Amino acid sequence: MSWFRIAVVLVLPVWLAACGFEPLYGRGPAKDIPEDFAFIQIEPIKDRIGHMLHNQLRDTLTPKGAPAKPRYVLKVTLTESVQDTAIQRTAFAVRANLVLNAAFSLHDATTKGSVLSGNAISTAGFSHQFAEYGTLAGEKDARERAVRDLAEEIRVRLGVYFKRS
Repeated sequence: MSWFRIAVVLVLPVWLAACGFEPLYGRGPAKDIPEDFAFIQIEPIKDRIGHMLHNQLRDTLTPKGAPAKPRYVLKVTLTESVQDTAIQRTAFAVRANLVLNAAFSLHDATTKGSVLSGNAISTAGFSHQFAEYGTLAGEKDARERAVRDLAEEIRVRLGVYFKRS
C-alpha cells in the first residue's frame, strides 16, 4: 500500500469528524428523530394511490399507531401521470414511466401554521406487453415502487427538518 493511501485512510476519519459530519439517525446528544415522527398525524390522501401512500407513510413514520395528541399534521396532495418513453415504428409503446408527484406540508397542530413544505417526485418504469394483463401487472408494480420511494423521500426530508430544528 502506498504512503498516500495510508495517509488518506488515517486522515479521512479525522477530517469528517472535524467538519461536523454526523449521521442523520445517529444516537447522541441531539434529540431522537423517530420520537418526533411519533407525533405526526397523517391526513387522509385522495384516491386509491393516495391511500397506498398514506399507509406507507403511516408504517414508516408512526408504526406504533396514530398519536393521541399530535404535535404536527402532515398533508399530502398526490398527482400521477404515465409517459410513454419507447415507441416502435408501428406506433406501439413498449416502455413507459409512471411519475408520482407529492406536494407535502407539515403543519403545527396547535397554531395550524406551516413549518415545512416540499415536493417529492418518483419515477418508476414499466414495459407495455402485448397481453393487457402483463401491462397492468407491470404498471401496478411500478406504482407500488414509486409509492415506497415517495414515502422514503418524505421521511428523509422530515428527518432532516427535525434534525435541524
